[in-house]
Amino acid sequence: MEDYIVYFREISVIVASLVGIFSFIKGYFEYRSFNRLKRVEFYMSLRHKFKENDTIQKISEIIENNDEEKIENISSIDKYTYLGFFEDIALLVNSKLIKPEIAHYMFGYYAIKCSKNTIFMKEIEDKSMYWIEFYRFVKKMNDLEKRNMTIIKNEKKKFKI
Repeated sequence: MEDYIVYFREISVIVASLVGIFSFIKGYFEYRSFNRLKRVEFYMSLRHKFKENDTIQKISEIIENNDEEKIENISSIDKYTYLGFFEDIALLVNSKLIKPEIAHYMFGYYAIKCSKNTIFMKEIEDKSMYWIEFYRFVKKMNDLEKRNMTIIKNEKKKFKI
C-alpha cells in the first residue's frame, strides 16, 4: 500500500510540474502576442497621426514641394510639432517598440528631407541642443540607408512589427 502512495505522490509531482511548465510556456506566448498587438496598435496610432494631423500633413507637403515662401511662413510652433513627431518616433525606436527599419520605411524619408531643408531648419539649428533626438534619428535613418539596411534596399528585411 505504501508503494502506491509513493507512486501516486511521484505522479502528482510530475503532473503538477508539467502543468506548471505548460502554463509558463502558454503565458509566455500570450505575453508575446499581447505585446505584438500593442505595438501594432501603437504603430497604427502613429501612422494615423502622421496621415491625419493637419499640421504634419501641411508641413510634409510644403517640404516635399520645396515651396520656399511657404516654408519661411511656417510658424515656430508648427515646426516644433513636426520635429516633435519625429522625436516621438525616435524615442520609440530607442525603446525598441518600433524597429528602426519600420521607422525608416514609414517616417525616415520625411525626417531626412526636413533636416536637409536649410530654410526650415535655419531657426531650429539655433536651438539644436533641444532637438538632439531629432538629429540622432535623422543620423540613424541616414546610416540605415548607407548600410543598405532598409526594407526597400535589403530583401532580407521584412516589413513586420
